[in-house]
Amino acid sequence: MSEMRITRARLQAMTADEAASLWLVAREEGGATAEAGLFEEWLAEREEHRKAWAAATLAWDMFDGGADDDSLQALRQAALEAGPDRPMWRRAAPGSIAAAAAAAALIFGWQQFGSSSAPVSGPHVVASADPLRTIGKVDFATRIGQRASVDLPDGSTIALDIDSEIDVAFQDGRRWVRLVRGQAYFDVAPDVRRPFSVEARGRIVTAIGTRFSVRSDASEVRVVLVHGKVVIRARDNDQVRFALRPGQEYRSRGGSESVSPAKPGQIEAWRTGYLLFDEDRLADAVAEVNRYSKDRLVVRDPKVADLRITGRFRAGDPARFGRVLAEIYPVRLVRRANGDIEIVALPR
Repeated sequence: MSEMRITRARLQAMTADEAASLWLVAREEGGATAEAGLFEEWLAEREEHRKAWAAATLAWDMFDGGADDDSLQALRQAALEAGPDRPMWRRAAPGSIAAAAAAAALIFGWQQFGSSSAPVSGPHVVASADPLRTIGKVDFATRIGQRASVDLPDGSTIALDIDSEIDVAFQDGRRWVRLVRGQAYFDVAPDVRRPFSVEARGRIVTAIGTRFSVRSDASEVRVVLVHGKVVIRARDNDQVRFALRPGQEYRSRGGSESVSPAKPGQIEAWRTGYLLFDEDRLADAVAEVNRYSKDRLVVRDPKVADLRITGRFRAGDPARFGRVLAEIYPVRLVRRANGDIEIVALPR
C-alpha cells in the first residue's frame, strides 16, 4: 500500500474537495504523515476549506461510521493520485462516498442518500370512529424516540413525529384535529362536504383534500403545504388570513405571521429520521436536535450559539451531532456532572 504523506505543496495543488478527501482518508485509515498543525492550518485558511471538510465528513458519517472497504480504497487511491493535472473526483469509483463528498450534495444540493423511509418506531394505529367524537382529550400521542402512523376512518392518514399529541373529532359534518403539541403530517382524503381542519395554538388550517404538515411548540406554529391548498385563519375569526400554495411555509411567532418558501426536503427529512439545517444558528439547531433525544446538548457561549450550521443529520443522536461539529468548528464537547453535553469554544 502506498504511503500517504500530506504536505503544504501537495495541498496547494489540490482543490478544496480533493484536499478534504485526503484528510478524510488519513483520519479513517490512519498511517498518513503530515506536518504538525497542518490540518488545523489548512482548515482555518479559507472558508472553502471548512465547507469542503464539512461536506466530506457529513457524507461519510451518513454511512453510519464509514463505507465498505472498496469505497475507502477507491477514495484512498483517488486521494493518492490527485494533483493539478489529475482531478481526483473523476477517478473515484462511480457511486462511491468520494463522489458524495465531492459533490457535497448531502449539504448543499439537498440530494438525499437512500430514499427508503426509516422504520416507524411507534404504533401504526387504525382509529375507530367511536372515541373520536369530541374535542378535549388527547387521542394519540408519541414519546421521545417514537413516531407513529394513524389511519382515520375517512381514509386520511396522520404521521406523528416524536413527542407529539393530537386530539381528533369527527362531528357536525366536519373533520377536526387539535395538534396539542409536536409535529404531524396530514394526507387528507378528499371530501368537499366535510372540510378537514387542524387547530394549533389559536390558528386553524383547513383543507379539503391535500397533504401538509403542522408543527406547534411553545413559541410558534408552522405549516408547510406539499400538495393541494390550505387556508389559515384565527380561531376567533372566520376571515381567511393566508392561503398557501404548494412549497410554501406559514409561520406564526410572537404575534407576527409570515409566508415564505419552505426548505426543500424538510418534511421528508423528519419523516425518515433526519434533520435539515440551512445556515441555522447553532443554538436553534441544538434545540431541534434535543427534541429527538433524552440526552441534551447545551450551548452557553453566545459566540458559539451564533455559529451557522448547514447539513442533514440523523435525528436522535446528539453526541454524534456534537462530534461532527467538533470536526468542523473550533469547539469541543464537555460532559457535565448532570449528564448534559456542553459545546464550548476551544481555548485560543
